[in-house]
Amino acid sequence: MDAITCQPEFMLSAAPTGRTVFLALNGEAWGAIVDSDIAGDPGALGAATDLKNLGATRIIVAHARPATYGDRPVLTWTRASVEAFQAACRRWLDAIAPGATLLLWPRADQLVSDIPSGLSLLRAFEGERLGLVLDPDAMITASMLAHRADYLDRFADALASHASTALVMDRGGLPATFASHLPRLRQPQPPRHGHGA
Repeated sequence: MDAITCQPEFMLSAAPTGRTVFLALNGEAWGAIVDSDIAGDPGALGAATDLKNLGATRIIVAHARPATYGDRPVLTWTRASVEAFQAACRRWLDAIAPGATLLLWPRADQLVSDIPSGLSLLRAFEGERLGLVLDPDAMITASMLAHRADYLDRFADALASHASTALVMDRGGLPATFASHLPRLRQPQPPRHGHGA
């Protein structure tokens, strides 16, 4: 089976670090993970320009966190929130190389956190160079664990088979049959306190 290799080893932090990790598949350049927030990191678009200069073809932006006011998250499903998020995606699409694909990393604590929000994003950018990586266990909250197998089936049907899904993040314990057509990047298990990594 094909395997993604990354150097140095990549472990996603809870908050963006700003670093970039390049990924290789079978010894060939595959893309890069930019450990930034798609909307909230001031220097993030500079990383996109650097990647354009290096010819990276798949750019994974690691975070798309809900905005907060004080200690409360903004309601992410409001029209203003959705439009601001989509505008941030378009800024990145404009900044990366014309042949590159922008990939987002859905997790339970992110703006794209589940099947409906993932499919909604893909519909909004249908025909454009935007897709997803799939991290099933980081999308399953503690309350969903008892029905993990059912949720994995749902993720496989809705997202793993979608043409815009490019990579599976494997935190161990995924069935060998889960999205076997997609390359995998091994990740540690997320903490189990109600949210993903």
